[in-house]
Amino acid sequence: MAVPVTPGARLEAGASAPLFRVEGISNYDVTADGSRFLVSTPSDPDRDSQVRVIVNWTAVLKTEK
Repeated sequence: MAVPVTPGARLEAGASAPLFRVEGISNYDVTADGSRFLVSTPSDPDRDSQVRVIVNWTAVLKTEK
């Protein structure tokens, strides 16, 4: 959402408006200057995605020489 703000002795905020619409947002981030958004969306919303984390992967590399 974005809200126009009028600075002065008394802060005045206008009506809010959506910046964009993305269905099923679960992860997002904003750049430090606020000029860009990074939004993670599923490539296939009907399919569950999986994340695999390999712990101690450097030890596996040492054993496969």
